Amino acid sequence: MDTILISERQDGYYNNIVEVLSKDYNIQTCEYSTKAITRAVKIVKPKVLIYFKDISTPPLTLRELSDEITQVPIIAVLDEDDDSLKKTPVVNVRCLQRPFKINRLLYEISVAVSSIKYVETIKPNILAVDDNGVILRNIKQVIGTEYNVGMATNGERALEMLDEKEYDLILLDYEMPGMSGYEVFLELKNNKQYKHIPVIFLTSVSDKVRVMEIVMNKPAGYLLKPIDSDKLISTIKSALENAKE
Repeated sequence: MDTILISERQDGYYNNIVEVLSKDYNIQTCEYSTKAITRAVKIVKPKVLIYFKDISTPPLTLRELSDEITQVPIIAVLDEDDDSLKKTPVVNVRCLQRPFKINRLLYEISVAVSSIKYVETIKPNILAVDDNGVILRNIKQVIGTEYNVGMATNGERALEMLDEKEYDLILLDYEMPGMSGYEVFLELKNNKQYKHIPVIFLTSVSDKVRVMEIVMNKPAGYLLKPIDSDKLISTIKSALENAKE
């Protein structure tokens, strides 16, 4: 039975949805905060997140949540007068505005569950790691139609995501606060489970000494920032092809 995670909201609409969905799905609930939802996603591994958005919650919060849990489709339930996502839409988030019939929600869930199963079977999985959220979103925009793109904003989260899902390639920022890209790279190469995954370094430093340092680590490739879209696509394709040989 597929698991659905629902952010808690104590009202009749919420209670009715939980009651109806419980007949066909394993329902798990969690607190409304991004931190609580992210933690719950990691633990229960839901197929879909149903997010009850308060009218006062800005679209940026939902975008940040979408960036954190890229592997889970989000259905946002909006208050009747909430038009914030019409003005500032969030990519990969399906919206339902109250009131709506429960059959509409069931349809959206079935589409989300079936589409992610289909996508995961035909597209390679790529993990993009960078402390700059804008860069991550740009990468996803460029390659998201051809690859399943997971995103992490630090090295520690990247290693956690590797435990949660198999990835075919990693785009790794070389310079990051905290755990650097180089330190993540060493962790990967010292792990039998992950050392085969090709890594493409991303770096904003173009001096010869730093480039030679990167090349000496023998990654599958490296790209200078700002990242050229055509170069990104060709480098990924080449690395994936070489990994098959």
